[in-house]
Amino acid sequence: KKHAGEYFINKDKITVIGFSAGGHLAASYGYMYKDETLLPLLNLSKEDTSIESLILSYPVISLLDYTHLDSSKNLAEMSYELKEKLSAQRHVTSDYPRTYIWTTKNDTCVPYENSLLMVEALKANNVEHEFKLFEEGPHGLSLATYELNPWLNHQYEEEISVWPILSDKFIKKI
Repeated sequence: KKHAGEYFINKDKITVIGFSAGGHLAASYGYMYKDETLLPLLNLSKEDTSIESLILSYPVISLLDYTHLDSSKNLAEMSYELKEKLSAQRHVTSDYPRTYIWTTKNDTCVPYENSLLMVEALKANNVEHEFKLFEEGPHGLSLATYELNPWLNHQYEEEISVWPILSDKFIKKI
């Protein structure tokens, strides 16, 4: 935000996007950016760190339920307390950023139920959100285009590559 003019951005309309483990980081930012214990340590205020919205792409959400085991192990080892603190769906409140979330039903790396846990938390707290569950597609699709994923079946490209357009419509709507 301090460089908004230099980067030609609107500092009041920032969206954070993350994929897979980066989706976990983005989802965690959605509740941690306003943490009153962390901000003073970083010499920041809520105004410095606030965001408008999130885009979560096949995200790791929970370190407890339907988790990606490597993420859970790498981030929290055996600490239940830390796994709970880092399970984003457990920390959604009514002021959580508006969220667009998408995944595929047959992702064998991060179970799609992670996204469903987040959707339920967003619903329960009346947070504006949109969720797209694609039936087919492996983990790590990124933009779901052949140029980025030469191994990608063109069927997935046609069906899933619409997610950036859908998320853009969601962001523009808010």
